Amino acid sequence: MPETNEHLWFCPNVINLLIPIFNKYHSVLKFLITSNSESLPTLFTDAIRFCRIFSWTNNPPRSISDAPDLHYILLNLIPNELIHPFKAAKIGKKLTKKLLITFLFDLHQDIYNTIWRERTTRWKERKEHKYRQQSKSDNNGNFNRNNDLYHTQGYTNPFINTRRALDSSILWIYLNFRYNLP
Repeated sequence: MPETNEHLWFCPNVINLLIPIFNKYHSVLKFLITSNSESLPTLFTDAIRFCRIFSWTNNPPRSISDAPDLHYILLNLIPNELIHPFKAAKIGKKLTKKLLITFLFDLHQDIYNTIWRERTTRWKERKEHKYRQQSKSDNNGNFNRNNDLYHTQGYTNPFINTRRALDSSILWIYLNFRYNLP
């Protein structure tokens, strides 16, 4: 598929990358609410367990658009579904904001690091494959000069190019100039 911003979020491979992250942060959310709530766990346990932001991992959607709460999180929005467990645990607004900001920052950092790391790895593989295909020898066994790694914009530096001049006059002039040789 052509790579666009929309494709990144609607690619089925991205969903597979997101499942372990959201499972991890479901546990983090449980710990945050349990450790900061003064009410009985029976009041908020179901609110955490059935939170749609995390429950989609049990039955992954075909596309992120099929899980609107997940899509909101990926767009850096905070759905009410995420605030509901904090309300059920009777955690105050000030503490809820503090906990949510930290929680969402860590979640987004893991999401983007994971997705971009995978994307960068695939992009490099694609570039390397393309470079290998372009730099193959032609039928006569001559290296294709247009695809040389060191040949850019019509200028070839003679000191880093693998095809140096047959005579060493250029090198000798450089060494004389650089080290004041006789």
